Amino acid sequence: MGRRTWIRALALAAALAVGVPAPAYGTKQDVEEAKKKAGSLEEEKKKVETVLKELEGLKSDAAAYVKKLDGELESLNQELEELAGKTSEEVLDAISSATLVDAPGYLGVIADAAKAAKESKSVVYEGDRDNLLLNAETFAAHGDKCFTLAATLNDGENVILSYLDEFQFLDGEQEGVPNSDAFTEAGAVLDGKVLASKRVNNEFYSENMKSAGATMEIAANYDAIQEFVNGKTLMELEELVAANYVSEEEETEAAAEEGGADDRTALEESESEEVDAISGSTLVDKWGYVAAILNSIG
Repeated sequence: MGRRTWIRALALAAALAVGVPAPAYGTKQDVEEAKKKAGSLEEEKKKVETVLKELEGLKSDAAAYVKKLDGELESLNQELEELAGKTSEEVLDAISSATLVDAPGYLGVIADAAKAAKESKSVVYEGDRDNLLLNAETFAAHGDKCFTLAATLNDGENVILSYLDEFQFLDGEQEGVPNSDAFTEAGAVLDGKVLASKRVNNEFYSENMKSAGATMEIAANYDAIQEFVNGKTLMELEELVAANYVSEEEETEAAAEEGGADDRTALEESESEEVDAISGSTLVDKWGYVAAILNSIG
């Protein structure tokens, strides 16, 4: 019995001698690995903190720029409103290069446009602001019953922002351009008709489009084309127009050669036609409007 006890004691001692250091070694290894992981996490944390600081800096810069821009617009609005309230002589004195007697009226319109611009979608332009140009031009983008007004803000190489509207003779009950009554009285416009903006009369005009199978409002179509054009280079637009746009004269000639009628009066493409690059617009003459924007730049 004593010998057995001694053997068990020896076995226990051996077990302790072999087994105890193992947990101690494992714990030390785990600690080292944990330290490494902690170090890695600390490095990642520092990287994230650095990025956040940079983003905060950019946010501050952007906020400061927007605040400065808003201040400049507000100041400009006040100056324009002050000038708009002055007599023609006072305004001409302030604007030495202008000789128009109705200069205050033009300034008032510019002030209204500046106010409206503050509500529009803004973009970030990182180039030289001295290169920015504002161009506007009329164009026959859709048949011969209306004309397109296209405007662009560009830097000579890229379209920063664009704008489209069309003017057509509508029923006299619709909202016409300023001085519509005077045009009618002078006989320049038929009685019962007004020259009107399709954007301004979007609801009325879009309802008429529905009767022809249209599914999108006219203003939404213009917006989709603008969204497509904005940010593109003039070279890109020139290539797209060259590949896709067929002028009214070319289409009329083609129709005559085929013995058919000119179909440019259609408002929308049929659903069976393949959707092209301007996916947001369904107007059959969408490339004509892109051509109008490009033409406004000259």
